[in-house]
Amino acid sequence: MREGDAAATRARATFGPGCAKRGHAARGALLVRHACSSLERWPYLVSSLAAPRYSMSRLPETVRLNNALDDENRRRTLSVKQVQYIVDRHKDARFDHWTLVFLLRFARNAIDDPPRVRFAFGLRMLKRAINDDAQLDSFSLTQMLPVAKLCLKSTVILALKRKIEAQNHTLDVSAYSALISHFGSCGRPDLMREIFAERQRVHGVRGRPDALALKNLMFGFLKNKNTKSAREAWRLLRSPLYADHFEMDEDTLSGGTWVCASGEDNADEARWIGEAYLRLKIKPPEKQLHLLVSAFVNSHNYKEARAYMRWINKLDYTLHERRLYQYIPSCMRQERAEELLPLCDVLLAAKNLGTDGVEQLRVLLYYLRSLANCAEDSVAKLNYVEAINCAHRVVKHWRITDIPHRNTYRFLRSARIKVNLTVRDPGPRLPIGQRLPKGVARQNVMIDRSEEKRIRREERERADEKKAHFYSTIEPYHHYDE
Repeated sequence: MREGDAAATRARATFGPGCAKRGHAARGALLVRHACSSLERWPYLVSSLAAPRYSMSRLPETVRLNNALDDENRRRTLSVKQVQYIVDRHKDARFDHWTLVFLLRFARNAIDDPPRVRFAFGLRMLKRAINDDAQLDSFSLTQMLPVAKLCLKSTVILALKRKIEAQNHTLDVSAYSALISHFGSCGRPDLMREIFAERQRVHGVRGRPDALALKNLMFGFLKNKNTKSAREAWRLLRSPLYADHFEMDEDTLSGGTWVCASGEDNADEARWIGEAYLRLKIKPPEKQLHLLVSAFVNSHNYKEARAYMRWINKLDYTLHERRLYQYIPSCMRQERAEELLPLCDVLLAAKNLGTDGVEQLRVLLYYLRSLANCAEDSVAKLNYVEAINCAHRVVKHWRITDIPHRNTYRFLRSARIKVNLTVRDPGPRLPIGQRLPKGVARQNVMIDRSEEKRIRREERERADEKKAHFYSTIEPYHHYDE
């Protein structure tokens, strides 16, 4: 008798209060026992027993469809057409919560099908589940998000969110975070702000979960190049309200580097991020170190910029020529030409300078030309002897023999540095996309854009002179009135 009462209690909890009165207690007990013995095969039944997802009348057909989908999902990855064939074989089955989840998983994993085909299939399955009165919740929403992201659809997700709310279901914190990330990928920063405000209104500030949503908000703004809003989200993430409940990781620090490099006066934030990498014992990626160098250069903090360049050299990363093209003009614009002299030590210590041999030579020649211009300029007030010393060390270390700039050549020859003034044809150009390998003879890759422009300008002037001479020899046409 006690076993029957227990079965009736489980049946009521699973299928409603009227189930035991209608004589379904034995059937409910059988389903409970069957589900408990087959948890590994049918994990969706656990949630189904905890909350009523479907009624007794449609349970058998739905379970058979779910079993077929689960078996195929465990054995292989199916295409959208194959999954549609399985669904068509069970036309009488009504979709429930887990049927939709299985079908959306198939749509997400069918990588051989075009994105539009996968999204159209997921949308059809979602409409059928809604027509079958399937219960939707946060888990259904998170399963639909990767499918909608294939075509960057935001209106479908908004409609699904409203449908879930119409079923008196409140989204959990993870679903709100996933929504913020999705709308950021779709280019909808307005919806990101709206969802984040709604999340705080529904769940309040909850420490770490709220910080994770704020992190997704920051990355969404960065994807949409809204650096001002991303900077506000980063500063809010670093505030004591969230910092006490959230430990910085490598992903969050990488987002902070992008924020720092997007504006001026971010030296304090960049310094804090560099210290966080050391404190957490995280090896910073190459791109993030270059972004920190850019942040220090934008803040005119050249000493720390050189320190991070040395960090790049220490980790055997490539010191990109873009950082040097950013550093050198910034020093000259700020009338701080003396900051060019310590850069010599950074260039000498670089094991990998420039993306290839051509860019390496170009940036070295640009550095030498900048030294020559600043040393001969009375406004820059750069010590001539020290500039000559740095230039000689660079020429000797990198074995530069040909100088295409006349002022640089005169500057080096004044100190009896053996170089040649060379303005020659760079030779046949490489095909588009092909680069010269490192270690190529630098004498054969002397390319100077200013000299090329000068030569082309002289050719145009000679052509104009020939054209003017030709027209001057032609007798003008006279029109005589009759």
